Amino acid sequence: MSSELRVLREDLDLLVSVSCWQGGSFEFAHYTDEEFAESIMDLYGDPNSARSSQLVTGIAQLRRRAGNLKGLSTGFEAANL
Repeated sequence: MSSELRVLREDLDLLVSVSCWQGGSFEFAHYTDEEFAESIMDLYGDPNSARSSQLVTGIAQLRRRAGNLKGLSTGFEAANL
């Protein structure tokens, strides 16, 4: 059983909205430095470590320079950001 559905572009425009990200870093726009640090520490280190504040500082510096999280040196060998 086959049926053909004809859709007018005007009808489709009412149902679908497409938005493109045009800002800088998508991640930096949606997460805080502390949230990034907490996630990294949860994945690769002790979440209670004093290194967390150093990580927050490094992430904040990257944010100010419009850097990329891939360039963050966390000191965790397993980190593959």
